[in-house]
Amino acid sequence: MLKVLLIGFADCEYCNEASRFLQEKKYDVTTYWAPKTRGGKLPEEISAWTGDFIFNLKCYQIFKKSFLDSAVHGAINFHPSSPKYPGSGGTNWALYNDDDYTGVTVHYMNEHVDNGKIINFYEVKIEKTDGVRSLLKKVHKRQLDAFKDIIGKISSGGLDVVRKMQSEYSEIPWANRTGKIKEINELGTIDCNIEKERLDKVIRATSFGNFGPKINIHGHTFKFIGED
Repeated sequence: MLKVLLIGFADCEYCNEASRFLQEKKYDVTTYWAPKTRGGKLPEEISAWTGDFIFNLKCYQIFKKSFLDSAVHGAINFHPSSPKYPGSGGTNWALYNDDDYTGVTVHYMNEHVDNGKIINFYEVKIEKTDGVRSLLKKVHKRQLDAFKDIIGKISSGGLDVVRKMQSEYSEIPWANRTGKIKEINELGTIDCNIEKERLDKVIRATSFGNFGPKINIHGHTFKFIGED
């Protein structure tokens, strides 16, 4: 029986489905429901874990190499974007840049952000009508699809199947620039002279719930709240 650690958010339906899927496949599963904050220390029982695989679906923490090395056969991340956008904001930049597709990049984790060897890329088509909310929904669903595909391949093909996938991967490489949250905040900060075409792009790329473009006028901040 393979011993695995699943990392995700407790309120995410896809993370919960991933946990159930592992149990159905008879894996020995430890689940770490990560906090929705950046930084912080791992709980003692998680930092002391050892086993076969770590699977990271959703988490804002950056893990040390010593922790990642506790998985004998590798720590695997399901990055919710294409390799063009390592780090934060991949969905936003794909929309802003009018990309035709985004997706989920499955890769081995190391001590750097979205930097390890890529195992596979699962594409998601971007429609002209997509905004942040609709595209994130498709990407998160694709994350679960990618997760089930990888687990299925391990279950049927053995422990070496993922290494073989990684050695055969020859699609898009990681971009050199790692995105940061502050860059999305900067993208959404506009001024009175912004051209309509660019404003439409910024609205599409940053408007989501209570988030959206904002403008500062005479010490007051005004924020766009869209329907998406």
